Amino acid sequence: MRRFETIFRAMGTVNSISISSCNKETPDVLLTSLREAMFEADDRLSIFKPESEISRINRASSGIPDGISEETMDILRIAQACKEETCGLFDIDPKKNHILDLGGIAKGYMLDKAVEQIRKSSFSGCDVMLNYGGSIAIMGSADWIRIRNPFHFSGVTDGNSILLSSSPKNPPAIEVCCKNEKIITSGIYENFSKDAGTIRHHIIDPRTGRSSDTDLVSVTLIGTCGTKMDALATACIVAGIRESLSWLRKHNIEGIYIRKDGSAFATEGLRGRIRFVNSKEENAV
Repeated sequence: MRRFETIFRAMGTVNSISISSCNKETPDVLLTSLREAMFEADDRLSIFKPESEISRINRASSGIPDGISEETMDILRIAQACKEETCGLFDIDPKKNHILDLGGIAKGYMLDKAVEQIRKSSFSGCDVMLNYGGSIAIMGSADWIRIRNPFHFSGVTDGNSILLSSSPKNPPAIEVCCKNEKIITSGIYENFSKDAGTIRHHIIDPRTGRSSDTDLVSVTLIGTCGTKMDALATACIVAGIRESLSWLRKHNIEGIYIRKDGSAFATEGLRGRIRFVNSKEENAV
């Protein structure tokens, strides 16, 4: 079995696609097509590119301008549905300034599209890993996916759910066994600053227009719909554990919530699928 990989920058992050194949043909054409799809999505959806479709929509005085692709319209429709489902806690216009930003849903959407394309190809039975800036898809054999964790944890249980409590000694990484699933993480720890003791980060609570202020540092969701999970992971940070668990149950999604105090909570469906390993976290989600 040979392993083929491409690594590239798009949508403001580093992305990689790895295919392990026994096929006589190489997946070069498929890898190129997947890579080009991400470049094209970046050109359409980036708010930092003046001629992108989302920038044109943001400049429009009213309505949707002509020439907007069906794919962009599809993401906007899904984003609106997620906004309604979360009672506005996921919102692509979180500051209510008429500036739409698809950063909280676009990578999950493109992950779903990539998986669809691979399933229709001659490499559908191969082992595949897609990593779109920390949004992961696993196809084929089961694999252990390491979740980036800003704290150190050891696992315990309360009989109903899995609890992860802080442990200063022998700090492990958290890993989750996944098969034909997607893993989406949203967290406040990568883009943040402190101002007079207040943490300011990029996940905005649409109710206030300011950084969310729950007790959560990150949320990782495991399931099959990357688009939905990308949006819900952001909303989970804003809503907190109790309010967001109903969304996960509705869509058969599992989740790991890491709190600011160093503790965490994982949904019951992950029992037996989590392990803790003493290792570095450079390749963590």
